[in-house]
Amino acid sequence: MDRPPLPLLILAGRDRHPGVAGRRDGELAGYKAVEVRLGGRPLIAVLVERLRASGAFAPIAVAGPAEVYGPLELDARLIDTSGSFGDNLRAGVEALVAELDPEQLAITTCDVLPSSADLRRVLDDFHRHQPTDFWMPHHPVEDPAELGSSAYKPRYGFRPPDAPRAVPTLPGHLVIVHPRAVRRSLVYRIFDLGYATRNRPVRWRRAVIVRRALGLLLAADLRRLRRGRPPLVTWSLLTAGIRLGNRLIAGDATTTEIEDLLRIMWITRRHRRRHPERRGRFAILPCSSLARDVDTEAEARELVARGTL
Repeated sequence: MDRPPLPLLILAGRDRHPGVAGRRDGELAGYKAVEVRLGGRPLIAVLVERLRASGAFAPIAVAGPAEVYGPLELDARLIDTSGSFGDNLRAGVEALVAELDPEQLAITTCDVLPSSADLRRVLDDFHRHQPTDFWMPHHPVEDPAELGSSAYKPRYGFRPPDAPRAVPTLPGHLVIVHPRAVRRSLVYRIFDLGYATRNRPVRWRRAVIVRRALGLLLAADLRRLRRGRPPLVTWSLLTAGIRLGNRLIAGDATTTEIEDLLRIMWITRRHRRRHPERRGRFAILPCSSLARDVDTEAEARELVARGTL
């Protein structure tokens, strides 16, 4: 069965503040996708080439500063942006939504190099479960040794439907969303907080994100009041966010629980009322090459070794 390609956004901004918990071997900052090189080529060029060769994505856009990525002459559209993670996400998504108005938009980061097998596996799962409001994979980690120098990354325990126990996982760096259904303005800001606290313990992340997000939610409700609409954002999103944090700390949440909480947080109330039958999907399936992003020099060396085999 023919599958139309998905528009894809690669986030390729500067990593200003490494998110590695504790002191690690050579924590990386800057434009990792340019500085990490495979066979003399920058990682971003190899990544774009591999994603295009899969046939699953078109058009492909890179969100990052033109002065950095323009000279590379990538086989992708360049969206010129040089802000925070959330700023770059906003610039890239809004540009593609304005031009394409896509039913589904894929988003990934510039510091992973997915294998062809992993891409086929995760995208087969995505297409089998359509339509969804959002879809994201998690890689099951049965043996931390398989992660090599990425073994320090915090893992999240989730229990698949009908499974007897929770499985430790790492998030795969690929999200596919229905852009018109998402609370985009709020998500950009919350993702800024999430990215700044990545690779930190869940309990610490929850406290920081809840504290900083409260002001954003109150401001959103104030805007609703000014438009004569009930102030429902703070209560619904804050309670869902706290419940989500609690379940992540417990480490035994079912994927269905996580899907329901994320749908409350990410998807607009109007869309949920119109499409009560739809769900998000939190897929647990092998995709280690999507889960192992690069935050340290040791991880970069391992990625180079894998990518040049």
